Amino acid sequence: MQTLIDQAERENQLLEEVAKQLCNPQRSPEHLWEFVSTDRLTPDLTLELGGLLYCLLSTSKDRLSLQGTILHTQWLKNIGAHLARSYALENAWPQFAPLPLLIKGADLELTLYQDWGLSIGARSSSDWDLIIPSSYFHEVARDWESRYGQPVYPQSARLPHEPPHEMGFYIDQLLFELHIDPAPRFACELSGTALWERGIPTYHSSSVLVRHPTPSDRLLIWLTQYTKGGSITRLTDWLDLSLILCSLEKRLPELPVISSRYGLQLAFQDALCRWSSSPLSSLSPLSQDWISQRYPLESSKLLFTNRLTHQTPPHLIHCAQVRLTPPRLRASYLGRALIRVLSSSTQPRQTSSGEDL
Repeated sequence: MQTLIDQAERENQLLEEVAKQLCNPQRSPEHLWEFVSTDRLTPDLTLELGGLLYCLLSTSKDRLSLQGTILHTQWLKNIGAHLARSYALENAWPQFAPLPLLIKGADLELTLYQDWGLSIGARSSSDWDLIIPSSYFHEVARDWESRYGQPVYPQSARLPHEPPHEMGFYIDQLLFELHIDPAPRFACELSGTALWERGIPTYHSSSVLVRHPTPSDRLLIWLTQYTKGGSITRLTDWLDLSLILCSLEKRLPELPVISSRYGLQLAFQDALCRWSSSPLSSLSPLSQDWISQRYPLESSKLLFTNRLTHQTPPHLIHCAQVRLTPPRLRASYLGRALIRVLSSSTQPRQTSSGEDL
């Protein structure tokens, strides 16, 4: 227990320093230097946030001392992975298919992180997630299967006759997850085709053209992932949410209506209340004040410090998944989850890198 408490305290201290540095890039990062130069920076934190910490510290006068450090190495790895994925996607994407919509890390590392003055390499991604219109999904999947081999499927609680909402393909040893929807439709009211249609075409080089979600759709996608994982998150996820909220600060009154339209009102309330008690909330004080006024009771109970983690017992995570699932879909999700439990002892599971319902 003490180990978990120490870990939570270490993570809060790190997030506090990250938030201060993002708010004021000209600020001397002496406390951040102190944090990373001690044993408080674990291998897991280095893997997850090393690129970001390098970017924040490289603006200081001591940046030359970062050369060759684990932070510099992680930043270079992130850049290499990004460039490799960009190249692989550009060469693998079928000419007959419409532009893919990048979501989650693939989208954020190219947009909001750069809006905050952070270079490519600040955010790490284990894969790239792509959405295309449902009418093209199976055609693209067949094309990739013929060229790159059998796909991997999510561990979703779908029925045997139901197609998966995503397929994963390894292209040049890099994982790309091709989506019809951001999550299974029996637990998600957010349509991938609708997201794609609202997407914004963007050039990222002279030849790479993709689509990105609208600002409000980024929030809906984040909330869908929050629900799908039973609110299990990484520190990077909370940083993502912070940057998304900052981009939507002038539209805060609209967000409860937008989230409820897709059955995500409980996920919205849960995530925002926890975020408002985190060190990252200082990135958007207006958002913090608005949340505490709108959800005064929930804000006092749903705290960042008592969020669920990977050490949380599975039954509590399953309860969170059910609670956060759009109310109109809970019966549908529970029925499939029960079938999955009953059949899990007799059928082998196929795995993917993501956490699915």
